[in-house]
Amino acid sequence: MRAVVIGTGDAGGAVAIAAETIAARVTPPGHGGVGIVRVSGPDAWLVARRVFRPRGRGLVRDARGLALGALVQPGDGRVVDEVLALWFPAPHSYTTEDVLEIQGHGGVVVVGRVLEAVLSAGARAAMPGEFTRRAFLGGRLDLLQAEAIHDLITAPGERALEAALRQLEGTLSGLVQRARTTVMQQLAALEGSLDFPDEVPDSQALMTALAEARELMSGLLATAPAGLAAREGLDLVLLGFPNAGKSSLLNALLGEDRALVDASAGTTRDRIEVPFSLGGFPIRLVDTAGLRHVPDGIEARGIAMTRAVASRAPIRLWLVSVDESGPMPWQEQIGLVFDPERDLVVRTKADLLPEGVEPEAPCDVLVSALTGQGLQRLQDVLVARVAPRQDRAGEGILVHARHRAALERAISGLDEATGILAEGWPSDMAATPLRSAVQALGTLTGVEFQEDLLDQVFGKFCIGK
Repeated sequence: MRAVVIGTGDAGGAVAIAAETIAARVTPPGHGGVGIVRVSGPDAWLVARRVFRPRGRGLVRDARGLALGALVQPGDGRVVDEVLALWFPAPHSYTTEDVLEIQGHGGVVVVGRVLEAVLSAGARAAMPGEFTRRAFLGGRLDLLQAEAIHDLITAPGERALEAALRQLEGTLSGLVQRARTTVMQQLAALEGSLDFPDEVPDSQALMTALAEARELMSGLLATAPAGLAAREGLDLVLLGFPNAGKSSLLNALLGEDRALVDASAGTTRDRIEVPFSLGGFPIRLVDTAGLRHVPDGIEARGIAMTRAVASRAPIRLWLVSVDESGPMPWQEQIGLVFDPERDLVVRTKADLLPEGVEPEAPCDVLVSALTGQGLQRLQDVLVARVAPRQDRAGEGILVHARHRAALERAISGLDEATGILAEGWPSDMAATPLRSAVQALGTLTGVEFQEDLLDQVFGKFCIGK
């Protein structure tokens, strides 16, 4: 999308007025109480005059307002719908451009006819994310906030929703900008010494300031695992002998029977994946075939699949019945190594233990799918694993690979510059890696961008947003 900067918006950003006026339906397809079509661009007022016939007081071009009237087809004046027309003059709109919103009756046919009338009046169909792209170019949002709008709409769970809200409020943007300002100040001091050789900045003071910026960026980078879990979810794999209680535990966590349970061994021969919300995180519970040695057949294939799934799962529950000896008596048979960072030992069938008696072997959690004992404790332990301390209330977290990659580039630049200063090389040599760090941080908020970056970000949006 080509744009020409012609002024300054309320937030201090440049107002970009596009060459074309765009339109799209902004409510989901299908039947509903209300259907909304949005028009944005320099000819939005002309479109309004061509398609809207007010009943009583009409719209005023220089003021925000709404009016009741008829939406008509340009040319023949045929009434399409009875609507409310909302007018937002630039820059006081979502896109910072002139915006007309038409609120009519919901429905596939009627909203389609409204959009057809608007397009016939001089607008063109909007591309995915084009309204928000114009809001970014107009200075209403930075790039992180623009991404947060998409994340807010598509949030798969409560944690992702909270992260998107923080990002939309500018929490993450503020932290990134703070780090970027610190680095820019040190870069300015270095570049200033090129013009004034007698004013070479103190290397130790430079390194101290860069270390503070690095600590801030490293703290943000450490939130990436929790952010990824909130956004994309995790696989939680249940492992154990046949009849260890895997399917029973899955059913108990879900509160419904999703997996077959039987006293005979080998009931589960294929993996069963079920979506589950764990402390606001989207989780995929994976029930697997019981692990034991079988020579061949479908059960052997199921066990091979279990090994493959378990080898890459970020969280694994090693289930052992209380009547089994040893913590994991089958571990050597299956060729999987216990990893304390991602594995928990869960003793099942706690209802078989006499009251007050603890299991012989240690475990992380003792549960009973029959009575519900330990289920809440298990969920609390799992939430602590999925949402480590880095997911701190009120602070920004990283939820996209793009954010993580940009921060890694910025930290790399700081490390290179710090190394140059620490080794006693001329301080101006540190300017180049510091420029790279500033540029990387700028791509996060969109202070620095190329069109392909915007295509990547806004191409994920739906049409109408």
